[in-house]
Amino acid sequence: MGSPLGCLNSLVDLGPTLYLFGLCSIVFVVLNQVPQYRKILRSGSADGLSEASLGMGNVSSAFNVVNLVILHANQVPLCFADPPGTLIECQGSFLVLYSAVCGFLACLPFYFLKLNYTRDRARRRRLVVGAYLQGGVIAAASVPAFLSVSPGGDCEAYRDYGNVVGFLNTILLCCQYLPQIYTSYKHKGAGAVSYMTLGFDALGGYTMVGYKIYATEERLSSWLPYLVFHTSELCVIAVALYFDSKAKRAERKLTETILDVDCSPRSEGSSTHEALLQPRSPRVSMR
Repeated sequence: MGSPLGCLNSLVDLGPTLYLFGLCSIVFVVLNQVPQYRKILRSGSADGLSEASLGMGNVSSAFNVVNLVILHANQVPLCFADPPGTLIECQGSFLVLYSAVCGFLACLPFYFLKLNYTRDRARRRRLVVGAYLQGGVIAAASVPAFLSVSPGGDCEAYRDYGNVVGFLNTILLCCQYLPQIYTSYKHKGAGAVSYMTLGFDALGGYTMVGYKIYATEERLSSWLPYLVFHTSELCVIAVALYFDSKAKRAERKLTETILDVDCSPRSEGSSTHEALLQPRSPRVSMR
């Protein structure tokens, strides 16, 4: 394994098992977002989703792609050294990059769904400004990545930039779910957040971190952000689950109380429960 911050200068020879695992990870990254889309679209609401977390997620995912493109830039010419054989052979080295691109594209629409379901004008304006800000940052950050894989480009010229972007991604990922934790606390529950998406994403994420380290020998800046990120997802689950469980216990206790009242011996006349349910006659003013 080379320097944890260095360029990837040779193709990785993956066995059939690791190659299949890489392909499955790409499919998993996409399909894992389905429960989140389903929950938002079925409820017709994005309440409980933090726009700050969604926006930071878009930028951090883009930074991850930029980092990977630059560090893999020297492998691109190797793919075209003796096509089609080398082109097929090199695909295993790019599975992590393909997974990152698919993850970015799969999660990007969540921000715009939040915008679509937001009715408050002030919040909608803030979301629109955030969308333009994200687009500008992502476009500017992507320029060196395109240059690194263009004719005459290489990883060495942009390696330091790629690693800086990777560590900025780490900072963003460390902070990304702080607004979501606050939103879940303020919302007193998960709201539109999907437990299934977060839970499976954390489980798959830890597995993918191991794959990046031991299978494709990715550099430190490529996997460290996601070790932190998936731990943050578990924190969101813990906060939302606490409030949802608390609400369910309160609801169950209220139901049991009503049932106890219904089952208690009735005195002559209407029961207490019936009396509470009886509509009150309106008061007529005698003035």
